[in-house]
Amino acid sequence: MFDTVRRSKITPPRLPAAPVARPRVDALLDAAAAKPVTLVSASAGYGKTSAVEAWLTTRRVPAAWVSVDAHDNDALHLWRYVIASVERALPGFDETPRHRVLTAESTPEPAIEVLLAALEDDGRPLTIVLDDLHLVTDRRALDSLKYAAFRLPPTVRLVLITRVDPPLRLAYLRAAGRLAEVRDAELAFTPEEAAPLLGPAASEEVEARCEGWPVALRLVALRGAAPVTGRRRDVAAYLTAEVVDGLPDDLRDFLERTSMLPRLSADLCDHVLERDDSAALLDRVVRANLFVVALDEDGLWWRYHALFADYLRLRLGERATALHRRACDWFEMHGLHEDAVDHAAACGDFEMIARTLEAEQVQMSRSGRAATIERWLVLLPRALVSERPGVLTAGALAAGGLARPRVEVRRMLGRADQAREQHPEAWTGYHEAARVLLAALYGDDDVATTVERSARAVELARVDADTLVVPAMAMLAWAQLLAGEDDAALALARDTEVHPDADRRPFGVVGALSVQAVIAAERENSLVAERLAERALFEAARAGVLESTAAGCAHFAAALGALADGRPADAERALHRARTIEPAIDGGAMHAWVLATFARALAARGRPRRAAQAMEAARGILAACIDPGAVAVRVDRAAGALAALEAAAPVVTEALSPAEVSVLRHFEGDRTARGIGAELYLSINTVKTHIRAIYRKLGVSTREDALARAAALGLLDT
Repeated sequence: MFDTVRRSKITPPRLPAAPVARPRVDALLDAAAAKPVTLVSASAGYGKTSAVEAWLTTRRVPAAWVSVDAHDNDALHLWRYVIASVERALPGFDETPRHRVLTAESTPEPAIEVLLAALEDDGRPLTIVLDDLHLVTDRRALDSLKYAAFRLPPTVRLVLITRVDPPLRLAYLRAAGRLAEVRDAELAFTPEEAAPLLGPAASEEVEARCEGWPVALRLVALRGAAPVTGRRRDVAAYLTAEVVDGLPDDLRDFLERTSMLPRLSADLCDHVLERDDSAALLDRVVRANLFVVALDEDGLWWRYHALFADYLRLRLGERATALHRRACDWFEMHGLHEDAVDHAAACGDFEMIARTLEAEQVQMSRSGRAATIERWLVLLPRALVSERPGVLTAGALAAGGLARPRVEVRRMLGRADQAREQHPEAWTGYHEAARVLLAALYGDDDVATTVERSARAVELARVDADTLVVPAMAMLAWAQLLAGEDDAALALARDTEVHPDADRRPFGVVGALSVQAVIAAERENSLVAERLAERALFEAARAGVLESTAAGCAHFAAALGALADGRPADAERALHRARTIEPAIDGGAMHAWVLATFARALAARGRPRRAAQAMEAARGILAACIDPGAVAVRVDRAAGALAALEAAAPVVTEALSPAEVSVLRHFEGDRTARGIGAELYLSINTVKTHIRAIYRKLGVSTREDALARAAALGLLDT
C-alpha cells in the first residue's frame, strides 16, 4: 500500500539495546489497558514513546503503530496510514477498509466505520497507537479521531501519545469511564529508577535537579555531568551542548547538518550533504546512542529525538537553507511530493510548490486530498498564485469540494478572472471549464445566470476537461431545477447518472440522484424520493464525500421526501444535516429553499415561533437575490403551508403550572419518574402527580403525545 520510505510511519520505533526496565510504568499501562482510550500526555523528553513501546514489547501486545507528522493534518491521509498499520499488525486482515479509504474523496468517517466493523468481526485484540499526536491540529482530522474513539469495538484499544491534550471531548470520555491517563508525574523517574541509569554519576543533587526528567537523566548518564540549574530548558540546553561539543568534529557536523531532516537514511544524507560516507556516520551515531530512534526493522530509516533535533537546528542556523534545497530535490526525485513540498517551503522555493500543485492536483483531488491542496496553497505568495492558473484552479476546486464558504470561493474566482486577463497564454480550456463550473455552483443568487454558466461549463468540459463533464452535467440539472425546468432537469439528471464516467465522479452522481429525489418529492412521490435520497447518501458515504455540497443536497432531498410522507421529525433531522453546508450556499436561492423547508418541518412539529423565524430568514434571502428563479414560488408555497398549520393549531383551556412545565421538559429521553424527581429535587409521588395533571390538561395519554401537543402550543419555545 505504501512505498518503503513512508512505511517507516507505521513501524514502531526500536528500543535501545539495553532499555531501562520500568515495572512501575508498565503496571500503569497495564491498568490503563482496561479502558478503551489511553492518553499518554507529557512534556518533551519524558520518554512517552519509549515507555509505550517498551510496554508493548514486554507484554507482547499486538499493536498498529503510526508515527504522526504534519502531513496527517489531512484526515484521509492519517487514516490511510492507520489502516495500513492495522493490516501490518493483523496478517490476513480484511482489505475492504483499505479500498474504502483509498477511494474516499472527502471524509474518512465511512472508511472508519468499515475499519471498526472489520476489527470487530476479526476478533483479534489490537492496540492502535498514534505517536506525536500534537502535530495534528486540523479540525477534520481531530474530529475523525473523536469519531473513532467513541466507537471502538471491545477488542480494540487506542493509545494517544502527545505533548498537548487533543480536543477529543476528553472530559466526556473521562466521565464515561472510557479514558485512562498517563502524564509527566507518572513518567518521571523515581530516585530508585534513576540510580541504575545514572550509574557513577548518581547523586542526590543530580537526581533532585533533573526532577525525574528522563531525557536529562539520560544525558547525564552519557556524559557524567551534572546539570547547572533545575530549570528544564536550561538543563536541556546545557546537557545537549555538553554532549555535542564533546564529539569529534566530523560527527558533530553530521549531526547538525542532518538535523533539518524529519527522518533520515544514508542515501538521503549522502545527497543532502554531498558526500558518500553517511552510512558509516549513521552507524557511529547509533552506536554512540546519540538520541536516534529507528523507524523500520531494517535499520535503514532513523529520526532524532525531538528535543535533540531542536537544539541541533539552533546550532545549524542559516546553513539549513541550502540543505533544504537538496533534500527537496531528493524527495522530488523519489516521488515523495509531500516531503519535497515541506523542504521547498523551508528554503523558500515557491516555484517548486506551485509546479507540484499544478502537476498533482487532479490526482490529489480524485484521492480526496483537498485539505492538502489547501495547505500547499496557503504556503504560496499571493502574486505567484495569481500568475499560475493551475494553482488557482486547484485551490478553487478543492474549496468547492469541501463546501467552503461562498465568500471564500468567490474571492478565489475573482483572482482567477484576473489571472485569465493578465496571463491568457497560460489559461487552458480546463481552467476555464473549472472556473465557469465553480461560478455556477456558488452563484445561485442569480438563477438565470447560473443556468447559463452551467450550460457553458458542460460545453467546455466536453471539449477540454473530460474529468469535469459529469459534475458539470449535475450542476446544470440542479440549476434547471432551481429555475423551475423540472422535466429538463430530470432528464439530464438521469443521463448524468448513467454517464460512462459516472462511477469515477461521485460528486456528479450524488448531485444527479439528489435532483431526481427532489423532483419526486415535489411531485408527492415520497417513496421514490426517499429511495433516491438514500441512494445519493449511500454513494456519498461510499466515496467519502459526506461533507460536500452535493451530500447536503441529498439530505435536503431526504427531508422533502419525509415531509411528503408526513414525517416532520425525520425531515427536521435531515435538514439539520443539510444545513451543515450553509456557509457554501449562504445568500443563494438554495439557502432560501432550505430555510423555508425547515420552517415547514418546525411548524408541522408544533414549533410556530421557530418556524416563523426560519421563514422570515428565507424571505430575507430571497429579497436579496438578483433572480431567485422558481424558488420564490416554492418559498411562497411553504409559507402557505405554514399559515395553514398555524390556523389548525390546537388550544388548551387550562394552563400548565410552572412546575408542570418543568416536569414536561424532562419528558425528552428515557428518564423515569424517579430520575426526573432527582433532577428537579422532587419526590417521586410529586412527579407522578404533575404527570397526571399534564396528561389531563393536554388531553393526552403518553409522554410522546404530551411533548407533541406542548410543542404545538408553543409551551417549549420559551
